[in-house]
Amino acid sequence: MLYYAIILFLGASVVSTVLSALSRRMALRLGFAAHPKADRYHQRAVALGGGVGMVVTLSLAMISAMGLAWVLSRTNDPLPLAANIGLNPQDLLARSHEWGFLLLCTLMLFALGLWDDIKPLGPAVKLIVQFVVAFTAAYKAEVRVEFFIHSRLLTALLSAVWVML
Repeated sequence: MLYYAIILFLGASVVSTVLSALSRRMALRLGFAAHPKADRYHQRAVALGGGVGMVVTLSLAMISAMGLAWVLSRTNDPLPLAANIGLNPQDLLARSHEWGFLLLCTLMLFALGLWDDIKPLGPAVKLIVQFVVAFTAAYKAEVRVEFFIHSRLLTALLSAVWVML
C-alpha cells in the first residue's frame, strides 16, 4: 500500500510542479503580475494566480479517483490494485457527495484567491469567505471533529473555527 501512496504522491507532485511553472510563465507573459511598489518586498514582477497548478492537480486527482471508483464498481472482477490497497469502490462512491462538496470548497477558495489577485479584497472579506467555506466543508462534507458533541451544527461551527485558527 505504501508503494501506491508514494507513486500517487510523486505523480501529483510532478503534475503540480509542471502546471505551476506553466501558469507562472503564462501569467508573466499576459502581464498578470504584481509589480514592484514601495509597499512590496519584491524587486521584480511576481506572477499572480499561483494556485492554478495546485488546484488543477487537486481537482484532477479527485475527479480521477471518483472516476476510477466508478469504473471499479462496474466491473465484475475489480483490478487487483483496488484489492491490494484496500479500496472499496462502493464506499468511495457512497461518499461522492462529500467529495463534491470538498471540490466545491476548494474551487471557492481558489476563486477567492484569484479574485484577490485581480482586485485586492480586505482581510474581513477574505476571513468571512474562508469561514463560510470551512463551515461548508465541516457541515456538508463531514470534515469535522465530533468528540462527545452530538450536534452536527455545533461541531461544524467548532471545526470551522478550529480550521480558521
